[in-house]
Parts: sequence; structure tokens; C-alpha cells
Amino acid sequence: MSIAGQWDIAVDTPMGVQKSVLSLATDGQTLSGELLNQFGSTPLKEGLVDGEKLTWILQPMIPMPMTLKFEASVSGDTISGAVTSTLGTSPLTGARKA
Repeated sequence: MSIAGQWDIAVDTPMGVQKSVLSLATDGQTLSGELLNQFGSTPLKEGLVDGEKLTWILQPMIPMPMTLKFEASVSGDTISGAVTSTLGTSPLTGARKA
């Protein structure tokens, strides 16, 4: 499973669909990268690869400080999963950028 690269993702939140570009890299079981959207760039923290499961945390400051916990998996050129925050859990979908 190759997950390195850029992904167009969408998270269906209670505040509407949030679209972003997710850049991912791996080094063994360590997952790193950043999320870029209209609010700026936020680095991934505590990123892990466990088989097909990917987990990481984002702590954006804009539009408000929050902690977002991501769980996702990659299948070919698609990514799917969920994001958990104080607002609940929201589905994540996306595709590898061409």
C-alpha cells in the first residue's frame, strides 16, 4: 500500500463539507505530512501506519483551536475514514491527486 503523495479530501462536518489537500509521507510506521485548506497549513502529529490503518492528530488554531483525531485507510487511489472532534465524528473521503 503506497500512501505517500497528495490527496484531495472532503470531511462532511456539522458546519458543512470541508475540502482540503492532504500531503502524506511514511517512514516505516511513522506517518507525517500536512493538511492545507482555506485556513492555512497544519502539520500532522502522532501519525502512525498500522497495516492498512492510518491515524494522526491535527491541532489547527483557525478558525478556532481544536484537536482533530483522524482514522483512515487507503485502497488504491481512494482514502476513507473518520474525523473525531468535540463536535462529534464526521466521515472523510478522498482521492489521490493526479
